[in-house]
Formats: sequence, C-alpha cells, structure tokens
Amino acid sequence: MNQIIGVLFSIALFDCCISCKKDNQQVSQQIVNIHVEEYKSHAPVPDAHVDILVISTDIFCACAVSSLVETLQTDADGICPIPESYFNSSIYGISITKNNFWPSGSDLLISNKPTSYELQRKGQLRVHLIKSNSYTDSPIFYLNCSGELPGTTITPFLAIPLPTDSTFTMDAYGGQTNQVSWKIMTILGDSLTGGINPIDVLATGITDMEIRY
Repeated sequence: MNQIIGVLFSIALFDCCISCKKDNQQVSQQIVNIHVEEYKSHAPVPDAHVDILVISTDIFCACAVSSLVETLQTDADGICPIPESYFNSSIYGISITKNNFWPSGSDLLISNKPTSYELQRKGQLRVHLIKSNSYTDSPIFYLNCSGELPGTTITPFLAIPLPTDSTFTMDAYGGQTNQVSWKIMTILGDSLTGGINPIDVLATGITDMEIRY
C-alpha cells in the first residue's frame, strides 16, 4: 500500500511540475519586449517613458483620440516589456518620450507589431540672419528645418517686417544633417528669393549657422 501511495504521489508531483512549466510558458508568452534606441548611433535609450494609450474615435469630429492606460519604462538596455494583450489589439497605441529627445509620435498603433523604435535627439540651432539685399516690398521671412527622416519638419520663424540683423535659437534634430529651408516672400505670397542650407547639428549643445538674405 505504501508503495502504491508513493507511486501516486510521484505521478501527482510530476503532473504538478508539468502544469507549472506550462503556466510559466504561458506567462512568458504574455510579454512582448520592445527595443528603443537612438537614431543613427543605435545606442539603447534607457529610462524612456512608454505610454500605452487607448485609441478611439470622437463622433463629433470623426478624429482619433487617445487616453492613457499605463506608463512603462525602458531599462538600461533600452528594453521595455509590455503585455501581449496591448501589443496584439488594434485599439491600443504607444507613445515613447524622453527628455532631450523628440517623441516617437503620438498614437502609434501597435496592431502592426513593431518591436523596435528609434528616438531622435533634440538639438538646437542658433541662426544668425544678415540682410545683404534690398527689397522694395515689406517681405516675409519664412524658415523651416527638416531632419533626415520623413515627416520631420519644424517651422519656428515667421516675421513681418523682415529683420535686418538678428539672431534666434530654434529646436532641430541633433546628431544628424538638417536641411534649413528659407524663403523671402511678398505679402501677396510671391517668392523673391530663398535657399536650402544643409548643416550638421550637434547631438548635444548648440550649433551655429548664418543665413544671408
């Protein structure tokens, strides 16, 4: 009888181990690791905030709106584990932010299952404008700055009348080549002159540039 009880106990213990192993496998399958790294350098971005958002449609404006569900954080290797239930559902989105970096973009849907994200550093440009031509009208100075990735454009400066000699500081995309586009236009919108100035913006600190118009 003792032998039978021992055999039954061994079988029960074995079944318990198998069940625990299955449970552990199921737990591990419920987590998806996403990787956040810096654009170009591919260095991991630690301590980045990973916001999980619920995406819905506003019936009044027919536009997407989001509400925060949970905020997670990347570790020293730029890795953030997120629940698979968030990852696989199209109603959830993700937004990644960190100081001195441009955000990943709001309401990125996770339904496409991306597991890697790149953050661009936020650099600064100190632009010196020097007037070297005469303009008969009261022209408008228009400027924008684009990074290397599509859709990265900043429009920081629009002035009437045109400044004669001035300096201002603007945000840019750090650690990469920026294209600074500028135009001189009339009040009616006719283009008088313009140009595109490529400049390598430092990953940290301020980069100086000069525009003669």
